[in-house]
Parts: sequence; C-alpha cells; structure tokens
Amino acid sequence: MRACCAPNSILAGFDVGRKHVGTLMKRMGSESLYRKPGNSKKHDGHEVYPYLLRRFAINRANHVWALDTTYSTPSQRSPPVRG
Repeated sequence: MRACCAPNSILAGFDVGRKHVGTLMKRMGSESLYRKPGNSKKHDGHEVYPYLLRRFAINRANHVWALDTTYSTPSQRSPPVRG
C-alpha cells in the first residue's frame, strides 16, 4: 500500500503495510466509518416472529408478496412541502 499523504510529506513514497496502518490508527484513536460486525445480533426484549412461508415452495415470480408497514403519529411526520 502506498502512503497517500501530501506530496511533500515525510511518508511520501514509502510502502506501508495494511497491518501497520491499522496499528498506527489504533495508537492515534482513529477508526474507519463503516458497519462493524455484529450489527444483526438479537437483543433482549425484542420479539422474534416466525417465518410463515417456510412450508411453501416459492418457485415463480409474484408468487409471494410482502408489505412492511411502519406506523407514525401525525406529530412525528414532517409538514407537507408546498411549492
């Protein structure tokens, strides 16, 4: 990996390994912005719903449809945009 600092930087032109970059980032307290592993873990108190289509063989297009409805009260909605 090529160090991608400013052209006049001390690190310009040095080959740096991925693990070394990770070590330096840890020392500086820097971290990347992406989803970390474990974002799909179950939480206590959340109800687990059964998979109701397990016994059906879904073998053609439009055989099964799904709808995900989220309820929001009028106070949670933003006012309509008039233009």
